[in-house]
Amino acid sequence: RVMLFYPIMLGGLARLLLHRHLLTSQFAAATAVVLVILAAGFDFGMIAGFSLLDDRDDHVLVSILISPVSADRYVWVKVAFAFLMAVLAGAATILISGILTPPAPGMFLVALLAAMQVPINAFLVNVFAHDRAEGLAATKFTGILVFLPVVAWLLTDWKQWILAFVPGFWPTKAIQSQSVASTITTSHTVLPLGFSAFIAVGFLWCFIAAGFTFILFKKRPL
Repeated sequence: RVMLFYPIMLGGLARLLLHRHLLTSQFAAATAVVLVILAAGFDFGMIAGFSLLDDRDDHVLVSILISPVSADRYVWVKVAFAFLMAVLAGAATILISGILTPPAPGMFLVALLAAMQVPINAFLVNVFAHDRAEGLAATKFTGILVFLPVVAWLLTDWKQWILAFVPGFWPTKAIQSQSVASTITTSHTVLPLGFSAFIAVGFLWCFIAAGFTFILFKKRPL
């Protein structure tokens, strides 16, 4: 219930900073919103991950093995719900902040791609942790996945591709290619992909990463 107010609080804060001229440039404002949008996917992924850890501690997944519903379907339903919440939070943050103005379909695609962090983060937490205490420690490690795309946001030459393995890299660069590309005028700029290409490749990579982390998750005992 607290997370339902997530986009209102963070989007409203970004809007307030913009209208109070505390974010004095479009680049700084867009950087703040990128961080907020990426945090939505990360936070809801952590919620899904901790929920699965609770199920492990309470032996819920073991009980499901003797029910008509498969454990895999149960896990994906939980992850899908968190994914949907992350999509809505990301889209609402963009709308409420009023900083980025991509077309409506583009805005939805960015929120959708940023939310692809949810299954990856949820499964990673369960790969590294056995219980809630270890899960808390794991989130400190996986939290770097939120900040690395911000580093990529600041890079516009070949070095940006070093961070392409991070799921949040792709929605970050999609926003950059559409919203602030006109401000990048240096001769060493390398943005060979357009908005659609960043979105398409990002979805492909995130699907692969989600499938790989799910395989690792299944290798852990219930």
